[in-house]
Amino acid sequence: MPEPVEPASGRVQLIQDAYVFARPIQWSEHITRVHAPYYVIVTGTTEHYVRVRLKSGQVGFVTMTAVALTIPTEKVLSVFRNSPVYETPNTHSRHVDRVYTPGKVLVIGAGLGYLKVHMHSGAEGYVPANVSE
Repeated sequence: MPEPVEPASGRVQLIQDAYVFARPIQWSEHITRVHAPYYVIVTGTTEHYVRVRLKSGQVGFVTMTAVALTIPTEKVLSVFRNSPVYETPNTHSRHVDRVYTPGKVLVIGAGLGYLKVHMHSGAEGYVPANVSE
């Protein structure tokens, strides 16, 4: 069964060549192959894939490991909403930790509506960008 798709938007860079799959599953038929270091337009995420819109207008899925999910940054932000810390930038992914309000979090990247955070426990993961407004 295909993974649920969460809406997202952004332009991300490919960090490795990858196949674009018709569905977000590894054994799905290939639409085409995309090549690093080009950019793709992201329209959604699943636990393991980003949904992309190609220049041709076709929509398909690329593995998350093939794209730069976040732009590196380093800043400490205040947390205004409790949230799980997700393994990938998608609410359907595994929880690796949790942020609580009031509190602070070290942000090490940003993109696709999520912040990549480094926790005191050593865990790294993603929280929705709106936990810190």
